[in-house]
Amino acid sequence: MRNRLKILVYWCLLALTCLFATHGTASAQEDPLGGSVKALQAAFESDKRVRNLLNGDEQAKKDDARDLKSAETAANWYIWRITHPKTKEDSISKFQSDFADKVKEMMEKVISTGKPRNNRVFIDMFGRALVTSMKKVLERDIKRDPTTMIHAVMMLPTMAKLKQDDVGDYLLELVKQGKTHDVFRLYALKALKEYMPITGHDNLDIDSKAVMLGLLRDAKYVDVLSRYITRPVNVNGLSDGEIAAIHFLRREAITSLGHAGAPAVLALRKPLKLGKVGMDATGRKELEIEGLVAPTLFRVLANDLPLAPTIQEKLEAVHGVCRIKSTNLSDYNADLAVYLVGRTLQEFVSEYNKDWANFAALGPKKTLSVVAWKTEARLLDASLGLLKANGGKGSAQLEAAAKPILANIGKYDRPDNAKVADLNAFVAQLPTVNLNAFKNIKSPIKLK
Repeated sequence: MRNRLKILVYWCLLALTCLFATHGTASAQEDPLGGSVKALQAAFESDKRVRNLLNGDEQAKKDDARDLKSAETAANWYIWRITHPKTKEDSISKFQSDFADKVKEMMEKVISTGKPRNNRVFIDMFGRALVTSMKKVLERDIKRDPTTMIHAVMMLPTMAKLKQDDVGDYLLELVKQGKTHDVFRLYALKALKEYMPITGHDNLDIDSKAVMLGLLRDAKYVDVLSRYITRPVNVNGLSDGEIAAIHFLRREAITSLGHAGAPAVLALRKPLKLGKVGMDATGRKELEIEGLVAPTLFRVLANDLPLAPTIQEKLEAVHGVCRIKSTNLSDYNADLAVYLVGRTLQEFVSEYNKDWANFAALGPKKTLSVVAWKTEARLLDASLGLLKANGGKGSAQLEAAAKPILANIGKYDRPDNAKVADLNAFVAQLPTVNLNAFKNIKSPIKLK
């Protein structure tokens, strides 16, 4: 009952957040940024090159003062409009969709050639300018102007689609800082998904500084998500709603990490010395395992977290584990992945059966389901297909054993007891001797 209450509170918090963002009105609207809306618009429209620079029809020059100014003008136009009083012609959703459409256009290939737009230099300028513009919005007092600020951070995932380093660093800053408002952190966590997938390595061109810089760039995104997921959590004195909010945010971090698609950024049996490529400035003399994806997701499935994960968090971890491809990381322990996914499937079926007695009841005893079981069953079925394709001992048999059960759940039927018994028996005989995420590299998982 306590767990069900937590889940219900979680959904209430989500609903209230959306309601707050959509319909809330500030009791004391702060001054709009950029002066009048006409002044903001005039600055954007008077820059005759800015649209061509955004689209790649004209090429920006690195550190060119005029191009930097165009980037600033464009960033202010797309972000600061959110702070202006709305008219019948304009709305928050229009501002957000205009920005999303522009970013999509910037990242699309040129239709006539099929090649990427030649606008990466300007994208880097634009990304830095967007961060500056967004920071200015978030300096406002959230108590006085909550609606504007929530609408602004909802644009973070769109900013992240540029895959620009300054935007990524800003998202990491929002996640890591203790003083960050949880609504801001929520959308920063969502946005980090755009920096996935990563490419795992166990055989590198160690003479290439560019390769190493790219590797460490990927690792910093993975590491912040991993640390957030596995961080110590003190829930003493917290209400059920506050605990539910912690699970809610952590689930977003698990979802983003789950799109990594590789076991780790780097996993080497023998540590790699960095001095050869001049990377000692990172503070590390050597690398062995960087950007831990699989070990973190495995810890979620193994209940090896300071605050036990909910079934929803585990389901996101399952999807992430099933996406993992070990093409470039032969040391990845795919057999352990199959076992942990199997354990979670058992828990999923058990929790469904408990809940089924409530939401399938007739009359006043009928309750809402605590999980979107139908949807989750279909998602699990698809993920098990990925797990089978990506390997691991018993992955094909696990999919076969789970399919009829998930089909029943997908129709809100009671699973056949014999099929459930078969699934339990199969998972019980899966090997669990090696509890390392990597076979020959220390990365132990504790089963709880």
